[in-house]
Amino acid sequence: MIRNLLIFVTLMFALKSMAFVPKSFQADFSNSYTSQVSGKEKTSSGTLSFMAPGNIRFEVTKPDKILFISNDKKSWYYTPAIIEGEPGDLKIGKPDPYHLLDFFKALDKGLTSGNDFDAKTDGLKSELVFKKHFSEKFKISAAELNFSDQVSFKTLTELRLTYADGKKLKINFSKVDTSVTLSKKDFTFEPPEKTIISN
Repeated sequence: MIRNLLIFVTLMFALKSMAFVPKSFQADFSNSYTSQVSGKEKTSSGTLSFMAPGNIRFEVTKPDKILFISNDKKSWYYTPAIIEGEPGDLKIGKPDPYHLLDFFKALDKGLTSGNDFDAKTDGLKSELVFKKHFSEKFKISAAELNFSDQVSFKTLTELRLTYADGKKLKINFSKVDTSVTLSKKDFTFEPPEKTIISN
């Protein structure tokens, strides 16, 4: 799920060259996806924060709490304990663990058709269809961005992703705040005592 949301951030970061994405923002999100185990649709929700360049923070609050943070030095993936007083789990890794920069390079010209994808914007909908070599590398075949009023970041309401295996993900956005004040402290993590840490 975190990887799915990071793909969205990469898309937004790529469009920054078109003055589409602010230097920082915060938004509430909810997403629905099909469980690979049960085949049933599941939903999750939380808050997404972003600060250029390359600072990302996801706080999933429902149904289970998960925190993912990445900056230019490292990343943290923290799962709190279900039972109060028990230790949580923390994985510390390299920055950009989902290869966002490679994805960014393919989109650094914004919504313009090129070697990696075909792009089309029609009214309040923008569509990207990825070509075979790119789809095989990133396991994603298409992306659709929908807007409520005009094609601007503050009016982005929905992102739809289609994966190479046919699976689909829908992410809804609300309360997009492009005037929020963020700092580097928001993109670091100090683990609670007794946290089980792995690399």
